[in-house]
Amino acid sequence: PWFNRTSVAARDIVEGSELFVDYGQSWFLTRDGVFELVPVQESYEKAQAFLGEYAKLLLGVERTVEDEEEEKEEEEVEQNYNILDLLEQDKLILGEEAQSDLWELIKTFPYPTRERQALPDTAKDAIRAALGDIMTVEEENSIRDMEYLKEHGKCVDNIVPG
Repeated sequence: PWFNRTSVAARDIVEGSELFVDYGQSWFLTRDGVFELVPVQESYEKAQAFLGEYAKLLLGVERTVEDEEEEKEEEEVEQNYNILDLLEQDKLILGEEAQSDLWELIKTFPYPTRERQALPDTAKDAIRAALGDIMTVEEENSIRDMEYLKEHGKCVDNIVPG
């Protein structure tokens, strides 16, 4: 909320949630030097696709480009479900420490991109996002408890139910 701006929530707001205003992606695309590389919708889509490949790596699933070109869409969807089932069953070839090290390497690679900025911060959240989606993990991680908000939050007591 900025001065006399009126906003309407499209859904109920969970206590402790952060409120965001959508300025549109072009606003961020034209301000790279000001805000670094803020992810936009396309960044999250590419990051989600990357997480699918990351999940295959964690499971030791090998696929060639030729394999992918030959598969039909239905088969790919079925295979993706099988990969997610294996992730849920914790059939990973890397231990927790190796997963964390690999994820840190991915996140701190020296050439920043919007897509990498869209990726979850931790290896555990990366797996959660591969099982679901990045946006759900981001939303869950943005909710703060009331003690945190009392210490660090900004009062928005001018917000009233509509």
